[in-house]
Amino acid sequence: MKRKAMIIIVGGLILYLTVPCFAKMSAQEVINSMRQAYEQQMRGIDDLTRVTKGSGGLMARMGETTIYQKRAKIAGKTVYKTRTEAKVMGKTMVTIYDGLYEWSHDPMTGEVKKEKRDYTSDWTRIWEVLDLSQMHYLGTEKMDGEKAHVLKMDDLTEGIKRLAGGPPPEGEWSGWAKMWINAENWVFMRMQIVMIGTSEEGKEMTTKRSWNLKDYRPVETMLVHHKMTYKIEMEIPDMSPEEKQMMQAMRGASLEGEMIVTKMEVNTGLPDALFDGSTLKPEEPMFKMPQMPSLPEGIQLPPGMEMPQE
Repeated sequence: MKRKAMIIIVGGLILYLTVPCFAKMSAQEVINSMRQAYEQQMRGIDDLTRVTKGSGGLMARMGETTIYQKRAKIAGKTVYKTRTEAKVMGKTMVTIYDGLYEWSHDPMTGEVKKEKRDYTSDWTRIWEVLDLSQMHYLGTEKMDGEKAHVLKMDDLTEGIKRLAGGPPPEGEWSGWAKMWINAENWVFMRMQIVMIGTSEEGKEMTTKRSWNLKDYRPVETMLVHHKMTYKIEMEIPDMSPEEKQMMQAMRGASLEGEMIVTKMEVNTGLPDALFDGSTLKPEEPMFKMPQMPSLPEGIQLPPGMEMPQE
């Protein structure tokens, strides 16, 4: 009897200790399957061009965005060089990722910035910005009538923050993320990021951001989403109804919207020069600091309050 009880106890202990491992392995398995499916689809794709346009919310105010990608081998690793041309306020903003560095223009100065990057932000290669030690497998759910694997990340990596646009610049923030992966074809379906912290005014708040990748269509050997929707929700417990209404009126247009793909081209032979960041030259800044006119002779501002002169 004692031996039987001991077997039950030992068996229960083994099960208790291995369940978290199985959950972690399940998360790893989902990510591996997603990556393998992507690599299989991209096997015959040397380059691609995608044109998108916002059709709702803040995105509707922007013009077309063209994204060029070209496969390359750098230091034995397959990367996708990327050039993004986005029309903002009637001006084309160019960002280039050459596999090692990201090149862009500083919107305030117009100078060219060059930053070391191990990856470029891309929802279709989400594994590049994940920390699997923080991932947990939660099970499956139905989404848009399809079965999806659900994963949770307990802490946000810098890559996830960058992909999501980053947390507000002021205050201390922490957060977690959930993602949904199609259980049949392993495409990325949805991401939700929850961040908890303080606003610039020092008020506690919770920000929820969600992105949905929809309308997947076959393009050559790939499955490509042709619509991405986003939504931002903010909860401030001690905010009055009047303040909430004012915030909604001020920010409502930017809190949700969608981006649709209007054009896709594959294997057109994109030239390497398109991804050469050194070709970017300084240009007029998008935003200029306001300048004050010269003060009348003999009039001076107190120390520390001097303003730039024309």
